[in-house]
Amino acid sequence: MKNYRPPKDGSGPKDPYLVVMDNQYVGHRHLYGRGVTNKFLPKVASSSVNYVVPDEVMDALRANVQNKTTEIVDMRKEHEVDYKRNKAELKANYAKKMEEFYKIKDKMGQDVLEKLISKLATNVVREFFT
Repeated sequence: MKNYRPPKDGSGPKDPYLVVMDNQYVGHRHLYGRGVTNKFLPKVASSSVNYVVPDEVMDALRANVQNKTTEIVDMRKEHEVDYKRNKAELKANYAKKMEEFYKIKDKMGQDVLEKLISKLATNVVREFFT
């Protein structure tokens, strides 16, 4: 494969790998042993096909890929904005809930103290506060 040069008239394939690894022995190691020689290459080169894709098709594929990438970038930006907005909303909700929690906690503590004081005898309460 190192010594392979494509024909100048363009009739043969340009890639020496395609010349040697033809579809004749699919799944087998075609390069194993002494099977590949300089005489073997021209025989295989005449039977292989060279595929050429028209420029219009390639341009259409490139445009399609470009459109998809811009769509993905736009979607990523939208997701980032949504993420930041949701994060800010969650922080605000968390702060509000924690404030409510502490208010309820303080109120419950005061209610418990009031019930305990109401159950105690009046002379004990007077001694406690004086």
